[in-house]
This record gives sequence, structure tokens and C-alpha cells, in this order.
Amino acid sequence: MKSKCLMQSIIALALCAFATTALAGGGHNSLNNGVKAVPVFGKMSGEVTFIPFLPQFPGDTGPCEGYNVLQDPVTGDIIPGSSIQTLSTTEGQLARIGRLTLDTTHCAQFTSDGNSEAKAGTAAFMTKTGDMLYGTYEAVPLSPPVVPIGGLIIQEGVTEIIGGTGIFAGASGKLAFRVYVRFEGYDDWAWPLEYVISGLIHVPE
Repeated sequence: MKSKCLMQSIIALALCAFATTALAGGGHNSLNNGVKAVPVFGKMSGEVTFIPFLPQFPGDTGPCEGYNVLQDPVTGDIIPGSSIQTLSTTEGQLARIGRLTLDTTHCAQFTSDGNSEAKAGTAAFMTKTGDMLYGTYEAVPLSPPVVPIGGLIIQEGVTEIIGGTGIFAGASGKLAFRVYVRFEGYDDWAWPLEYVISGLIHVPE
């Protein structure tokens, strides 16, 4: 229910712009050397969760080793081995594919201005019939480093398709995305989000 509170008009405009940009290069189901380019666009809604990792002993590392982001609240020093992993689960519909779910995970990397980027991201789409589409991604911030409670954190990036199963076996391509996360404070590190996605998926005929 919380995701319904996001700015639908902004997302609708972004969806239109993203679809136009991503598909301008052609490839509308054209057949080239046995490969079909399928244009897709749509929106996914769900929730994102942030998981801080604090090492319990020297050398203890988490899933985002190398992305040191957490500071000691007393000294302000970076805590060696600390990190934040970001997980999201969404569902929605992409044109030419239908309804599906999307699970993502990435590491948060803070920038010098206090903002954060998405690094080492992985994405897994699943259709209603169980076909899987896999990708990797990074994303950069569009919103300011600090937003008020109830404000939107906005990032955009590109997912590089690296394969799949079923109808996506041997798939490749690129999916541009923009993500809108509604900041709800740090009492609960699970916030509503929506993805706007568009691009081309190349699949063997």
C-alpha cells in the first residue's frame, strides 16, 4: 500500500521519456543473424531494504566487502569491513513480456558529497511461467544527498542482460531504469519504491 503513495504523474512522464529514448535506435522485433530484438518498457513496484553489516572480528567481511561506508558515531572514522547491502523485491508488468517479479541486490557506495551510488548490482526477473532473465547493473543518484522524510530518493542506471532460462535462454541487451524510493526515516530501513524500465532484450530466434 505504501508504494501507492509515490508520485505517479512523475513516474508516468519518466516512463514515456525512457521508452522513447531507449527505442529510438530501432530494433523493433527485427531479425538480424537469427537474433530478435524485443523492445520492453513498464513499471515495477515494491519495497527496498537496507542491511548494514558490522564486522564481528578482525577480517570479518560481508557481502559488500570493499564498499566501506559506515562511520563510527563517536569518532566519525570509517569502520573497516563495514558496508550496506541493498535488497529489493518488486512486481509489475513489462510490455511484450507480461507480469513478472524482479529481485535486485547491490552494494551502497557513498560519494564525497554524502550521496550514494549502487555498485555490484545483480537483477533477476521471473515471469509467471518461471522463465528467468538475469542482469548486472550500477546506478547513480539524481536526487540531492539529503531528502526530507516523505521525499523521493531517485537513481538511474542501466542493467546489462547476461542471460536467462526458458524464453530468455541466450538473452542479451540493455535495460535503462530509473528508481524512485520514498524515504521514510531510519526507524524502519524498508521503504517503498518503483522502477521505470525500458530497453531492448535480444533473444535467439
